[in-house]
Amino acid sequence: MVLTAVFTKTLTPILMHIFQLFSTLRKKKSKFQYDIVIVKRNCTLVNLDFSMTDRTIFIYNVSIVFHVGMIVRFNEKIKSTTTINIRSLQ
Repeated sequence: MVLTAVFTKTLTPILMHIFQLFSTLRKKKSKFQYDIVIVKRNCTLVNLDFSMTDRTIFIYNVSIVFHVGMIVRFNEKIKSTTTINIRSLQ
């Protein structure tokens, strides 16, 4: 499982909150959180600005991706929000 993020704050509190949602998984695999890798990428760029090598590794080794691109400033222009929320998934 990989989380893509561009957070500037520490991710530990966010991850602890997210992990609470996986109680069923925790019963089956108590240390599942150690299989999670956080990948900080630029959500405004196509393919999250992965190199071809990184992208190949990502494709063949990852089974679940949580795309958590978000806008925290509500005065952003629609073009940039569209880029972050849609284009980065291409």
